Amino acid sequence: MANMYPPTIEDAHASGGEKQLFDLLQRSLSDEFFCYHSKPLLTSSRSGLREGEIDFVILHPVLGLLALEVKGGGLSRDGKGRWSHVRADGSREELRKDPFAQARDNLHALVDLLRSRVRPVLPEWSGELRLPHGHALILPDVTMDGELVPSGMAREILLDATALGDLEAGIRAAMGAWAGSRALPLPAREFKRFRKHVFHPALRLVPTMAGRVLQEGAVLRRLTDEQTRLLDATELVVSARVEGPAGTGKTVLAVEKARRLAATGERVCLICYNRPLAMAIRASFGDDADDGLHVSTYHGLCRWAAQLLGQPFDVPPDAEAQQEFWRSQAPEFLLDAADQGRLGFDAVVVDEAQDLLTEWWITVESLIAPGSPLWVFYDPAQDIYDRAGSMPSGLVPLMLTINCRATQCLRELCDRITGRTTTSPAGAPDGAPHEEVHYTDAADLRGKLDARVGALTEQGLHPAQMVILSPHRQQNSSLAGVEQLAGCPIVLTQDQDRNGILFSTAQRFKGLEADVVLLIDQDLSDPACTQVHRYVAASRARHLLVVFARGQWLAG
Repeated sequence: MANMYPPTIEDAHASGGEKQLFDLLQRSLSDEFFCYHSKPLLTSSRSGLREGEIDFVILHPVLGLLALEVKGGGLSRDGKGRWSHVRADGSREELRKDPFAQARDNLHALVDLLRSRVRPVLPEWSGELRLPHGHALILPDVTMDGELVPSGMAREILLDATALGDLEAGIRAAMGAWAGSRALPLPAREFKRFRKHVFHPALRLVPTMAGRVLQEGAVLRRLTDEQTRLLDATELVVSARVEGPAGTGKTVLAVEKARRLAATGERVCLICYNRPLAMAIRASFGDDADDGLHVSTYHGLCRWAAQLLGQPFDVPPDAEAQQEFWRSQAPEFLLDAADQGRLGFDAVVVDEAQDLLTEWWITVESLIAPGSPLWVFYDPAQDIYDRAGSMPSGLVPLMLTINCRATQCLRELCDRITGRTTTSPAGAPDGAPHEEVHYTDAADLRGKLDARVGALTEQGLHPAQMVILSPHRQQNSSLAGVEQLAGCPIVLTQDQDRNGILFSTAQRFKGLEADVVLLIDQDLSDPACTQVHRYVAASRARHLLVVFARGQWLAG
C-alpha cells in the first residue's frame, strides 16, 4: 500500500476523478511509493505571485518524481488548437490552457522550487535535483482506442482507463520513461532527507534554536559594541594591559585599538599566539587592512624575521628539539631583525597575551621604540599552556568584568568553573543552561553526538554555527575516522563559507567563539581536562554548550 499524504482525501474541492484515483493509488502501489495529493505551488514572476497546484506528485527512491495531472471526463481539441473538457452529459467547457502544457509547466515550477531548497539540506547534490523527474496525464474515464497522441506527449506518459487495471505498472512505465538510464537507487538516507526536508518540510511555528540564536545574537552584538567605549575613555593612555575573563570583549577591543592606531598613520602590528585566531582577526579587518596594519602569530612574525635576514627557518623533526626551537631559537630571529632595523613598528597590540613566555616579551618590545604604544589583552585564567609570566612594566592596568559575548546561563557556568565573579550587562539574554550528555565509550558518544547534531539541524541551525571541541586531535579522539554527523560533513579548517561542522582542539580554538559548542571526550581523569581546559572550552560558546562526559563534568 502506498504512503499517502495526507492519509485521507478531505479536500471538498477535489474532483470525483481525483478522489477515485486517490483510492486507487493507495491500494495499487507498493509501500516504495510516496504519493502527495494536491501539491500547491506558489511561483513569482514580473506580474507578481501566481498560485498553482499539481493533482498528485509521486516519489520513488529509484524512479524519481512524477507530477501527475488528472482530467476526469473527456478531452477534445478543435482544428484551431482550442481544448475543451467534455462532461459525461456531452456538454463542453473550454479550457484556458492545453492540459499537456499545464502538466509540463507545473513540473518545471516544482523543480525550480525544489532546486532552491536542495543546497542547504543536501549539499552533496551541488544545488541540482539528483533524481529523475517528469510529468504524466491520466484520463480515468476514457480509453484512447487508437487515437493519435498529441505532439509534445508520449503514449507512456498518457494513461487512460485501461491503465487502472494495473495502475502500478502504468505509473512505473511513465516514471521509467523519464528516468531512463538515470533510474539508480538513491541512498535511503538521502531519499528520506529529500522527502522530509526538501519536498515536504514540516511546518513548526515553535521557538527553535536558530530563532533563539538570532534573537540573542542581536542583543549580544549591541552589547559588544558598547565595550569599545572603554577605548574612548582611555584615549590618552599610551600603553596598557587589559585583563578580562572570556567573553568580556578583549579581542574586539584589541582589533579596534589596532584599527584606531593605524587610522592615525601608525604602522601597527597585532600579535596573537593561535593561527586560527590570527586568521579570524585578519579577516575582520577586511578592506581596512593595508600596509600599515600587520596581523600575525608570534611565531609567524619570527618566520618573517628570518626571511628578512635571509636565513633559513628550519624546524627540526625531533619533537623535543622542536620545543626548544619554538621556545628559544625562533625568537632570536625576531630579536636580530629588530636590532638590525629590518623589522619595526610604531605600535604593537597583543591579544591572548597569557600565551607568551616571559622571555618572549623582550622580542616584542624590540619591535617598537621606547615610549611607543603597547596594548596587551589577557586572561590569566586561560593560561592553558602554563606560560604566563611577567609582562613589560609601565603598562596602565585596566580591568574588564562584564561578559558581553555569552548568555547569562553560560556566563554563570564559567564563573562556577573558575570561581571568579563576572556580571552580565542589563538586557543580556538568559539563554539555555548547558547540557551534559553522559557516555560509556567512543561508540556510545558517536551515536549520541550524531543524534544531537541531527536535532540541532532540525531546529534550523546551519552546520557552520556549530563547533566540536575535544582535548585531542581528531585522530586521537572519539571521532577518529568519522567524516560526517547526521549528514553534515566534519571539517578541520575555519573557512568563512564552510558547509560543515568544524572539529578543533579547545587549545587551537582559544580566542574564537561559536553559537553552539559540542564539547566531547570529557573525562576528569584526563590531564587535558583540567579546570583551565574546561573553562577555555566552555567559554567559546555564545548560546549553547553541550558537554559529552564520562562522569560529572563540573566535579573537582
